[in-house]
Amino acid sequence: MRHQFKLADVHEYIDLLSEGMDRKLSFSSWEQRLDLPESVGRGFISRMKIRPGMEILVEDLFLRENLKLYIEQECQVLGLAYQLSGEVYCEWNGTPIAISNSPGNTVFFTDHTKVYHETSSNSKSYGIKVRLRPEELSFYFEEKEERERLVRLLNYYKNTVHNYAISPEIAKIVSDMLLCTYQGPLKRLYMESKALELILLFVHEHGGVSTSLNATRLQGRNDLEKLHMARQVIVNHLEHPRSIHELSKIVGLSTTKLKKGFRELFGMTIFELVREQRLIKGAWLMETNQMKVCEAAIAVGYSNPSNFATAFRKHYGCNPSDFLQQAKQTYN
Repeated sequence: MRHQFKLADVHEYIDLLSEGMDRKLSFSSWEQRLDLPESVGRGFISRMKIRPGMEILVEDLFLRENLKLYIEQECQVLGLAYQLSGEVYCEWNGTPIAISNSPGNTVFFTDHTKVYHETSSNSKSYGIKVRLRPEELSFYFEEKEERERLVRLLNYYKNTVHNYAISPEIAKIVSDMLLCTYQGPLKRLYMESKALELILLFVHEHGGVSTSLNATRLQGRNDLEKLHMARQVIVNHLEHPRSIHELSKIVGLSTTKLKKGFRELFGMTIFELVREQRLIKGAWLMETNQMKVCEAAIAVGYSNPSNFATAFRKHYGCNPSDFLQQAKQTYN
């Protein structure tokens, strides 16, 4: 499925997409919904226009084939995307930018850009996007120094895509938004407050980026696929992680390109990913399999349970023993 259109304003996206699918939007005051035609797949995209220049998109899609969008953007759009499932490939002005696998947080800022956006039909595409005109943030940055900080931040992300892991704090906000039970104006207030929380975390966590950092220049989609392959190899071998040298041989990238490309694409080093995934798996084993702390630690590759406990406390903000106790109470 291929659709091509020009985007002159941040709010035109879902309207132009519905026209391309020859599908009318269902309206309910400030919220619109596009239900996919059967020829395209199953599911929907809903758009909540929070205020002029800011909107929230919720996607819940099962596609029959890849959805390919060619968008000539004649405006600026800052996007914070939180993908819980699905796979997306992007090109900016003909240059491969990113392959986003879930779960993950993607930040993009397109400024009069030709965008190619391909959503895979291999799995359900499910998540939330906060889209806004960058100038909407200026309202909160009144002082000269703060405005300069905002300009540096936006310039860093201009016409790029950056992928980050979804932190537990972000995961909670996104979950709250997807499970929102309010209706009417209360829903609008609630969703706006949550969108502002996500924007706050974005500025707080990434507002101090150094503009001297240069994005890694990859050779194309093939390199992006190799980096995602490396990530999958890491996740599949948490108990006995591959060395950088072994990993570079497996995926066919030099160690330099692997390390730099990995950090740029996923927003963390290979070691940080191993640690994060071990803790996530450890928490899952304690919660679902009712494993003891020491058992979970060994199962995910920690030879010393105290090291696991220290890392767990830093990541989740509580001791694994307390987490396990809460899990037991939940199931009982």
